[in-house]
Amino acid sequence: MNEANKIWRNSSGMRHSKLTLAGYSKKLTQESLSLNRDKLRLIVSLLTGHGPLRKHLHRLGLARGEPINCRLCGLEEETDTHILFKCEALDNRRFRIFEFYNPEGLQDSRSPCPETDSSHEGDRLLDIKGLVFG
Repeated sequence: MNEANKIWRNSSGMRHSKLTLAGYSKKLTQESLSLNRDKLRLIVSLLTGHGPLRKHLHRLGLARGEPINCRLCGLEEETDTHILFKCEALDNRRFRIFEFYNPEGLQDSRSPCPETDSSHEGDRLLDIKGLVFG
């Protein structure tokens, strides 16, 4: 496992995936592989930034004439980053799962929880399943 995490850290690219995953996790891998195909596709698309969200579909020329803003909140362009970290319509669900409201909490593995003022140490693997499937 240490070798897998070393390769992960030293690999170039994967900017978006590295924002959402701390590194290799056997548990996350096993849970992901137990999902049905549609749920796994959705999680992979959010982690890689290549999914059926409005901004990406516009970039590919597949959603001309369609609105580009988030279909949940309507406040920003619908991107994977917006859905995972910024969408106000998902704030409460995001806080219940991750115990932070904004992406700064993700990048700092010692992100304080505003309600309890506690800190979380160690790697912070996101429960993307909980955010997406509730």
